[in-house]
Amino acid sequence: MKQSTPIRITSMALLTLALTGCGFGQGSAAPSATTTAPVQAPNATTAPEGQRIPGGKATWLSNLPDPSKTDTGDSVAVATDYTIASHTWDTATDLTDAYAVQRAALWGTPELRQLEDEYDADQARGQATFNDEASHRTWTSVKVTSTGRDGVAASPDQDAITVNWTMTLHRRDNTKAKASSGTDDVLLVKATDGRWQVQNSSTRQDVQ
Repeated sequence: MKQSTPIRITSMALLTLALTGCGFGQGSAAPSATTTAPVQAPNATTAPEGQRIPGGKATWLSNLPDPSKTDTGDSVAVATDYTIASHTWDTATDLTDAYAVQRAALWGTPELRQLEDEYDADQARGQATFNDEASHRTWTSVKVTSTGRDGVAASPDQDAITVNWTMTLHRRDNTKAKASSGTDDVLLVKATDGRWQVQNSSTRQDVQ
């Protein structure tokens, strides 16, 4: 999914967070299993609790985690739900996979939300997988396989979480598609009220 998500978010160069001893682990091996579309596809709906999705174009998907139910006092929980959301898209309702990143921004800092709000997701580039799947009216589901903390944060209000995941392509025409996998390096900061928020994230897609 975010294989070529615009640099505004995924480039680690944008982050000023200082980490020592940082050595993010490698992603999990790409699965070889195939899948067919299940009967129940996600429904497009409004964002939870009336929250506005940055960019103003994406709709919420019913198979996403609920931001209001995420344990924001746990940086791993926030990083996990953010990662799931950022790789969950539906070609029946989204025009690019950047819509997923804008939905995921609901777990982000105000600054991250603002960046996404100013970005036109319809202009996203590097949409090879998304474009290939559009003819199948594909939607995705994401499973987190493991998480880790590689590196020591510079302060108690900063954290770095690695999230290993697999993404399943569900084709509405019931043709088979290979799952994909990767690792997200998620950097978080703690707000003054104690809530963890995503400041930046980058994806390392496993080679198929």
